[in-house]
Amino acid sequence: MKPSSKPGIPQWLISTYGFIASRPLTFVTLGWIAISAGLGIKTASRYLPERRTSVDSRATVLNVASIPGSSAEFRTQSCFTTNCHGALSSESKPAEIRGDEYHVWLDDPHAKASRTLLGKESAAIFQRLGISTPMPPGQDASDEAKNHWKNCQACHDTNTHLAANNSDETNLGSDHSTYFSEGVSCESCHGDSKEWLHRHYGTGWGKKTSAEEKLRLNLFSSGDLPNRIAQCATCHVGGGFGDVNHDLIAAGHPALKFEYTWYLSRLPKHWKPDRTVVAGDRSREWLIGQLVTAIASLNQLETRAKACAKLDAKAQQSSWPELSEYNCFACHHDIQESSWRQQQRGFSGLDLTQKEKSRLAMPWGNWNLELIQILADQLKSPESNEFSAAFEKLDKMLQGTELPNAAATVAQSEIVREKLQRWLENCQSKDVDSNRLVHEVVLNQKDKLVSSWDKTASILLGITATHRNSKELPEQLKKAMNQLRLPTCTDSPKEYRPEQVTHDAKGQDWASLLKILVEVPKNP
Repeated sequence: MKPSSKPGIPQWLISTYGFIASRPLTFVTLGWIAISAGLGIKTASRYLPERRTSVDSRATVLNVASIPGSSAEFRTQSCFTTNCHGALSSESKPAEIRGDEYHVWLDDPHAKASRTLLGKESAAIFQRLGISTPMPPGQDASDEAKNHWKNCQACHDTNTHLAANNSDETNLGSDHSTYFSEGVSCESCHGDSKEWLHRHYGTGWGKKTSAEEKLRLNLFSSGDLPNRIAQCATCHVGGGFGDVNHDLIAAGHPALKFEYTWYLSRLPKHWKPDRTVVAGDRSREWLIGQLVTAIASLNQLETRAKACAKLDAKAQQSSWPELSEYNCFACHHDIQESSWRQQQRGFSGLDLTQKEKSRLAMPWGNWNLELIQILADQLKSPESNEFSAAFEKLDKMLQGTELPNAAATVAQSEIVREKLQRWLENCQSKDVDSNRLVHEVVLNQKDKLVSSWDKTASILLGITATHRNSKELPEQLKKAMNQLRLPTCTDSPKEYRPEQVTHDAKGQDWASLLKILVEVPKNP
């Protein structure tokens, strides 16, 4: 069912009311009322959420009590009543919430997140990881199977950690019929509702309750842009409960290439944009998103390095460095000698013999860190300069040896993250012209932007953000995005050539094309 569906008033019901109003009440009238009520209930029931099968991620909306350790009182079923977030149409008053959030969520990919775990693609991934037992794992499954399942649940079934009696056995069952999940639902983003559920709809809650009090009650403030992006980054960048590492990517899981404004534009909106703090300023959201996701990426680097540092030297060599921290296409590239992905494009070698360079070195810095130093160098604020100097040291540490020291990596990454946090706070306190920043980066540092597919794709999304308030993206920008699109989640960008690109403006390289795109006027 679609959120915008509205049941019309049947003609027979209008006639019935006319009959009642114009004639004395009789037993015939009461009979008509009974019949009308019965038919009306039948009509309205067509617009209620349909009951799903047990393998559907929406099933737990009606079967929450089946989750071990959970309480039916504190789950999505408490939110979708018609006078709360389950209305059949959106509230028209600009200052009010929509009211139909639940129905919009049903069509959101997040609602289907846990169902993905039960699909053929996930089964194939588990098999490639060496897990032959059916998933979800039963009580007698191996610890390896349970650990992999919990790692996946961290993002695909985010309410798991909210269960009151969460344990190693939470949400484990012998087959799909005993597994229920809401996927990524209300509490996943808005916080555990146990303390605030019965208070947040009270009179004056929004204006009279301070942000500090809401935070104390575990209500996440979606109006705080950096915190909102950080909440998304928990899964879409990684860290905390779950980790999409190189093993998982090699087994078939898509690499995490998250950009907040683009992801947000692809979702069905269960919110009113005019009620957000940064309404209409997508380019600023893009800049803040770059900083916040970089912080999340550094957090994840530290988590991985700390875990590695606890292992003995032999085990450490097999688990560190984590390859997903590096540029994918440094290894996954064309074999022809003139490939932009090889050493000729500036990928420095690793000096193992102290006599000559080899080609074993990989450029450090994944998708979330590709642009951050370029932006800092262009902005040239005291905070961005301090970050840039610290980041350069970390970069050298991770590229200068085959096996970076894990403890030293953690220490330097913490320094970089602290500098980055100060830069973020400065960007929020001052009016940074994000549109101008994107424009200047393209004009002044375009050669750096085409040194890797990740950088080119990242800045292209920054350019699209400046057009996000237009009715649609310019055709030239759409063509460029299609040109950079990966054919599959694991393949290398075969059609990406910084030297030559085939589109309408034949002969233009990507550096020149970016300059053209940043000058394209916005559609009204």
